[in-house]
Amino acid sequence: AALAAQFQDLEAIQWGSFTDNFLCLYAANQWNMDWFNDAQWEGIVHNLALTAKAARLGRCVGVCFDPEPYGPNPWQYKGGDGKPTYAQVAAQVRTRGGQFLAALQSELPEVKVLSFFQLNLFAGLAREPEQRDARLAQQGWGLLAPFVEGMLSVANPGTRLIDGNESAYYYPA
Repeated sequence: AALAAQFQDLEAIQWGSFTDNFLCLYAANQWNMDWFNDAQWEGIVHNLALTAKAARLGRCVGVCFDPEPYGPNPWQYKGGDGKPTYAQVAAQVRTRGGQFLAALQSELPEVKVLSFFQLNLFAGLAREPEQRDARLAQQGWGLLAPFVEGMLSVANPGTRLIDGNESAYYYPA
């Protein structure tokens, strides 16, 4: 009910010649998101479903997901004594990636998720699969890979995950 006016505004948009419109969704982590906090993730999933509803009402094809952390980095594994291993955290992050996409698909069954960065960050890992987890555990983006894997595990046939390869913005013409 609190979003009714915004939903009406989205429905009223006349896109004209624009065909593939996206709502922006940021992975910013200003409130200490915890991959293992189920109550926190209930709220996240609820808000993602609202985001998908807004996108559907606005006749958007999906969301533009910016995984860049503008603050604390949710994608960096922070291990140490007494903390879960990278494999344990990655398994939980895979689950959360699945919940993320399932929530979006609840309103947009064939959602398009355009991401500025995705698996293009990890191209070198394909050459050394036996060292994958050890290398990911050391990277600032190391938990993004299992998050995307989780999304892929629940993707509907018409769902599209689009890697925007932001690094290519700076390639010479």
